[in-house]
Amino acid sequence: AVVSTQSTGCRVMPTFILILLRFYLRVDNVLIRLQETRFYCEDNWDYVLRDVSVREAPFSAIHHLGNAILFDEMEIGNHLPVKSRTLERISVQDISSNL
Repeated sequence: AVVSTQSTGCRVMPTFILILLRFYLRVDNVLIRLQETRFYCEDNWDYVLRDVSVREAPFSAIHHLGNAILFDEMEIGNHLPVKSRTLERISVQDISSNL
C-alpha cells in the first residue's frame, strides 16, 4: 500500500507568521519519507526564512519500531534520519517582483 498526505499549518501572531507544510509518503515494505518546509517572518523583517528538511529511511532499517510508530505520521519523524536540510533567507522584494 502507498499512503501520501500533505498538511498545512499557519500561525499568525501580532509580531510574526509561521507556515508549516508537511508531505508524508509511506510505501509499505519500501520506504517512508517526510518533507517539511517552514516559512517564518517577523513584522519588521524585509525577508522570509525558509527551512526545508527531508527525512527518509527504507522500511528494512526501521521495521523494528513496530506498526504503532511506523504508521503514525506525526511520530515517525522522530525516528527518521535527516537526508537533507536547507535554510534560505528570501528577500521580500524578490518575492514581490515575481508576482
